[in-house]
Amino acid sequence: MAQTKKTKAGKKDFSASSTPSRKYLIAAYIGGLALAGYVVRLAWVYMTYHVLPLQGIILFIIAACFLLKVVTAKCTYTLGEEGLTLQKKSLFQNRTIYVAYKDIFGVHHFKNQLMKPATYRYTRHMYSQLDNREIWSLLYDIGEVEKIGRIMMTGSAAFWHEFSLRLPDRVAIPQEEVIAYVYQGMREKLIASGKVPPELLQKLKEAEAADAEDDMTFEEGIEQLRQEGTDMGGSDYEVTLEDIKEKEGFNEEEYNAAKHDRAETEAAEKKTEAETNTKK
Repeated sequence: MAQTKKTKAGKKDFSASSTPSRKYLIAAYIGGLALAGYVVRLAWVYMTYHVLPLQGIILFIIAACFLLKVVTAKCTYTLGEEGLTLQKKSLFQNRTIYVAYKDIFGVHHFKNQLMKPATYRYTRHMYSQLDNREIWSLLYDIGEVEKIGRIMMTGSAAFWHEFSLRLPDRVAIPQEEVIAYVYQGMREKLIASGKVPPELLQKLKEAEAADAEDDMTFEEGIEQLRQEGTDMGGSDYEVTLEDIKEKEGFNEEEYNAAKHDRAETEAAEKKTEAETNTKK
């Protein structure tokens, strides 16, 4: 069963940023007040006993650095023509990751699991800890045969909608479906590597021939697994793109109309600017 991946390039860049939760901001503010109170106590200990509480100072520095890192962290995602750029900035960190659409296996809702369904070479947490929106796992090819990369991220309904337009049928899909794409990619890469023993390679070729006789492509197999009543198609625990849109009150028609208006406004502004420059 051959794996194909559809991408739609040529779209205008779309950017989205992390959104701090009011509840988490209040908690961070309370934490800041607690640290301020701790500083006052350290000062009182020093003034009263003339002893420098070194251990207390170290604990304060660690706690203050952690709080500042959390509060100042901001993540920006940019959907470009050929790939996704993720940037995380804070007082102590500035990290940028670029992932081409062609390398993305899929994006699924994050689940805490003791047994990982795939072997991750590394996991990048590219979201703000003050952002309480749903966390999603983006799995992508890092060039290794048996290991993949994972990025943990959040986003608005508008961002996931735009992402799904650039990478159809790969965004906000069930984890089992993403893992199916992962193993399909690993299988193809393993065969192409030339490291497979001849007897095993023969078995793989026979399995592929049997798949061809079934007259079912990889995509058709995925569609069959999506049907109601299956783990991939009927599980209530899965969070989907439609769930996120409903939760945020996202209206696709209104969104498209607003995007069209913005495009016309920008085009008119550019035209006016060009005419002004020509007159000069």
